[in-house]
Amino acid sequence: EVTQERIAIEGTEKVVDMLRLGRLAMFWRTPDGAQIGTWDPATANYVLLPGKHSRTVQKAMEMATRIRPVQLLSLPLGRIQP
Repeated sequence: EVTQERIAIEGTEKVVDMLRLGRLAMFWRTPDGAQIGTWDPATANYVLLPGKHSRTVQKAMEMATRIRPVQLLSLPLGRIQP
């Protein structure tokens, strides 16, 4: 699902579009697309992702809101622990 939320990123509160992938991961993107990031469960903070993931996260959000047909994507999930 994609929702709009207010989160603190590096000490600054921002309004972002939040993509939740069940219990697996959360990705966020500023409405202008200038910044993207994810939730880091190890530090319990929202962190920035490199710009190379911007298009992939945008595509995933478009699929979740049914703007784009579903396809396989490679998202930066990090390490998944049991």
